[in-house]
Amino acid sequence: DYLTLGWEVVWNLISFEAGIWNTLFILLWMAALFRYAKQFATYIYRMGVVGAPVAILTSIVIGPVPTMFHFVVLPVIRLVVYFQSVMKGGRQDADGTVAVAAPDAAA
Repeated sequence: DYLTLGWEVVWNLISFEAGIWNTLFILLWMAALFRYAKQFATYIYRMGVVGAPVAILTSIVIGPVPTMFHFVVLPVIRLVVYFQSVMKGGRQDADGTVAVAAPDAAA
């Protein structure tokens, strides 16, 4: 199927079956795509034998660690802050600010 697809694309480009403008835009798109692929391959090649695997490892393994840490810790922090405001007698206004009740004057 891929071979047939490739041959149809080549035939459409050679015969202008899709029209001149469409053929031109497809060629420009393919040139840009190949240029970006070449730049990426050159970048990975210049990183070297050690640099490329280390970059991939840090992106896949070490990169998500702060996000996962915040995903686990943030709900706990929100609950702690909420219970602290409840214990102080605070209430949340419509604009999102927390109003803390004044302490009793008799105390």
